[in-house]
Amino acid sequence: MESSPVHSVVEIATAAAMDALPQRLSVREMAAAAGVSLWSLQRAFAQASRLTPVAHVQHQCLQAARRELEIGAPGSTVFAIARRWGFTSPDGAFRDGYRAAYGERPSDTLKRARAPKQNSPPAADDHVVCLECEQKMRRLRRHLAAIHGLTPDAYRQRWELRHDYPLVCAELSRQIALRARANDLAGQGARARKPWKNAKAVLRRERINGDALPSVLLVSKAEELVLAALPVRLSERYLAERLGVGLRTLRRSFLDERGVTAYVALRQLRLQEAQQRLATQPDLTPKAAAQQCGFGHYARFRRDLESCFGARPRAPVSATRDAVASTTASHDALPSQG
Repeated sequence: MESSPVHSVVEIATAAAMDALPQRLSVREMAAAAGVSLWSLQRAFAQASRLTPVAHVQHQCLQAARRELEIGAPGSTVFAIARRWGFTSPDGAFRDGYRAAYGERPSDTLKRARAPKQNSPPAADDHVVCLECEQKMRRLRRHLAAIHGLTPDAYRQRWELRHDYPLVCAELSRQIALRARANDLAGQGARARKPWKNAKAVLRRERINGDALPSVLLVSKAEELVLAALPVRLSERYLAERLGVGLRTLRRSFLDERGVTAYVALRQLRLQEAQQRLATQPDLTPKAAAQQCGFGHYARFRRDLESCFGARPRAPVSATRDAVASTTASHDALPSQG
């Protein structure tokens, strides 16, 4: 039985679109490949499949992608399969269309295809079976490395097991979990397995006095370093490195002892030092005091000093006397009227 002209047009246009993948043909290009007009192509697809040409080709691509996902070839990914069948956004149109058509995600199909075969031995509660020598034991990792020279991944790949196939029996796994909870190690596996992560912090503490500094001593030493370095301003990170603690530890200590952040506390300390120098040194100008205490902007220094102590910095007494004397001398030098 010969196919009708309508089905011939649909088959030719669909074959041309599938051969052009991963590039998608437009409707006009499909019509040109079938040798018909645009209106004739759309009518043919509507009569044959009750779909538009674009929707029909997309349905065919979804079916081909599903067949490839069900095979589950090694090294294949959902992204690569979707791109191979013309889906430029695998996380959008492909995923949504696949779920609407088959009721599951593409990754679920691929995982099911890579699931262990029916002849894979089930994991018992008190032992696991080595598929290489059929021995029963509680854990397989050391046995595989010492006897068969296999890593866990190589063992699973060789016997086509799933990636999380257990190499420890369920009973031993529960004992390890209970021991971890009893020692307060649950959820801290990375830190427990990698103690060298904190080795740098431990060495920094040992450089000072062999133990962690209390907050009061830490804050006082930081303030001493800041005052000794004036007019240079020390950053919080530099202070933490000098004191051998972390930046968060330094900031937390200032919050506990001073009630403000380290930046605000150290700025107030430099303001107090400037106020003290102005009070004890009569010939010191406010600008010089600001520069000596590490303040680059004098206007901001004045505002901060006024907000902190309630008064603006005053000029030195000697400068005030010189200004008064110069004003009096200029007034006396003026010719008297009358």
